[in-house]
Amino acid sequence: MKTIISMLLLLSFAVKAQNIPYEKLDSISAAINQNQLKVVGLPFGDKKNRNYIDFPENNFKINYSNGKVTRSSIIKGENSSTVSLYEDVDLSKATSVDDFEFPGNVGIVSVYFPKGIIEQTYQNGKLTNSENAYFLLFYFNRYEDGSLKLLLDQLQGMFKTLKLALNIPAALYSINQKAEPLTIDNIIDKHIEALGGAEKVASQNSLITQGILTINGNQIPVKSWVLHNQGMRMDMEIQGRNNITATTPNRSWTLYPTQRQRKPVNADPAVAKESAEELDLTGDLFNYKIKGNTVELLNKEKVDGKEIYIIKVTRKSGTIVKMFIDTGTFLVSKTVMNKIVEGKVTEMTQHFNNYKKTKEGYVYASSSQLEPAGLNLIYSNIEFNAPIDPQIFENP
Repeated sequence: MKTIISMLLLLSFAVKAQNIPYEKLDSISAAINQNQLKVVGLPFGDKKNRNYIDFPENNFKINYSNGKVTRSSIIKGENSSTVSLYEDVDLSKATSVDDFEFPGNVGIVSVYFPKGIIEQTYQNGKLTNSENAYFLLFYFNRYEDGSLKLLLDQLQGMFKTLKLALNIPAALYSINQKAEPLTIDNIIDKHIEALGGAEKVASQNSLITQGILTINGNQIPVKSWVLHNQGMRMDMEIQGRNNITATTPNRSWTLYPTQRQRKPVNADPAVAKESAEELDLTGDLFNYKIKGNTVELLNKEKVDGKEIYIIKVTRKSGTIVKMFIDTGTFLVSKTVMNKIVEGKVTEMTQHFNNYKKTKEGYVYASSSQLEPAGLNLIYSNIEFNAPIDPQIFENP
């Protein structure tokens, strides 16, 4: 009899949930899930205890069978990662919705449960605690116009669809959204996170690429090898002959049969110095203080319809690089710097497009354009941390 009653109860839950189309529940779940991902990387907490908010890719889900929800979030510190997981939360048991005051750029809206819900806590991947919590948290960007209203509208829409008695208090819509603006270090931290995180960036030891270089309508097969801070080389197949450019920390050389070079030719010392600065696979912003670089946030403006942070990097050598970082993705959209071209100082702009991620988690731009040279490079294959013989950077 107990078994039959249990089955009937389960059936009643299913019938109740099926009054709401699956597509509707899935749409609500997806919308809230995607909205929460927008605050990934924002500072969370005061300046002395600064952490960053993060989420798994699927952080919110309404279960079709019973209308209950699953919720997860991550708080990342310098050397820690704490996951909070709530499963099978019955929103009909919640009694109120309010704001949750906390310092930082992350705003919080809380759904309160007087009798509590179970929160499972995982520290660095291991279950460390399971206890009663009295609220379910949802996040918004205090510094972004419309972020709070979008979240509140989504929650109210969910309550209405699930036929709950919960309502969003009108006062919540007037929460003071002003917060400290992102500092230059906040922006750099989010940029590093967008590249896969500090550990992933620091692990880059080598890079091998293959692709097609287009110039003046001509397509040239190219292959390049880079060893972090040791050397780089690019081979270009032109008219059936291999043309080589190579750089080490001490010298650069070329061997261009198409320019009637029969033996390697050393580059001008100034050009060699410029080229050697590009051997750092981790980039100008990663550990910039340790490298002796200085950075300055010049502006935030719209470029080609997108909001961009413009950062001025002054390398230890004195070389100045302007980096344009997308405020949405925190990836570099272009860089501007002076280069010596045919003996003259020329402002060069390099655009970076079509970012992709390898199966190992390395993020890279799969195409780039260099102006005013009119070069367009599209990668067909890219490989991180494959073995490279340093001898390929020496004269053949």
